[in-house]
Amino acid sequence: MTLNFAIAIVFGMLVVSAVSDVLHRRIPNSMPMIVAVSFLIAGAASPDRVDLIGGLWVAGLIFIVGFVGFALGKIGGGDVKLMAAVGLWAGPAAAIDYLVLTGLAGGALALLYLLPEIAHAMTWLRATAERHVPSLQAVADKGDVKVNGLPYGVAIAAGGMFVLWSRYWPG
Repeated sequence: MTLNFAIAIVFGMLVVSAVSDVLHRRIPNSMPMIVAVSFLIAGAASPDRVDLIGGLWVAGLIFIVGFVGFALGKIGGGDVKLMAAVGLWAGPAAAIDYLVLTGLAGGALALLYLLPEIAHAMTWLRATAERHVPSLQAVADKGDVKVNGLPYGVAIAAGGMFVLWSRYWPG
């Protein structure tokens, strides 16, 4: 029962993290912490179903790589912490699935966020074809470019939910 309860808590934290990232471009520190503590409790309660050591290795590697990305300004600190915390749950058995699915969800999210810019580019191309060429700056000014980056917490949540569902869901 404790494992199922921990999984339910993690599902909830992933949803809250994704919503917070979309609305505020911030993942509160409490979210990855709750995900990690839930993993440790689940591992103590169900050591046969949860790979504590493997999860710690995967989370550590994800954190190191993520920290480099954070130091280079390519990824947010909350994203790194949440990815590492979910990496605990993935463990070596599902690490590749988790990272690939998170990457695919991030790519889909990027396309979704690029749709307005694509629409503006198509408008400029159409105007060019009709010989009503607006300046490129005017087209760019109309765009809704997201200067704060992608809310990657949504992609992390999608990958994490898949891992939880595929590895731990009672079947």
